[in-house]
Amino acid sequence: MLAEAVHSALALMATLVIYMAVHVADKPADRNRLFGRGKAENLSALFEILLLLAASAWILCEADALHCSTDIWSSSMVILGLVGLTLGRRFLNLGWLGKADSIAALVVTLIVIYVSGGFDGASLPSCWIRR
Repeated sequence: MLAEAVHSALALMATLVIYMAVHVADKPADRNRLFGRGKAENLSALFEILLLLAASAWILCEADALHCSTDIWSSSMVILGLVGLTLGRRFLNLGWLGKADSIAALVVTLIVIYVSGGFDGASLPSCWIRR
């Protein structure tokens, strides 16, 4: 949803820049500009490209941060599972800690389902709604 908001804001900004560039480029040639102001359109296209690159980089950083946080959670659960398994088998002789790795695997599965389900499941109902 955040990416869509960024996309909409960039589309508005790009539209305004194009409008101004066409307005400037549409003016007739004069003494100072014998060939007109057509370069304004080229400059606006360059500005749009830079805008899209900046937005893409920002969205990529956000996605990478999200990926990193899910990696941290899932790796933490795996470590906790292995520590529980080791403690249960070698030191504490607790049978239920012998299943700690299986419990950690279930928690990691839930994390993956949560992340792929749109974080709160908001994207799932759209799969079932026919339009």
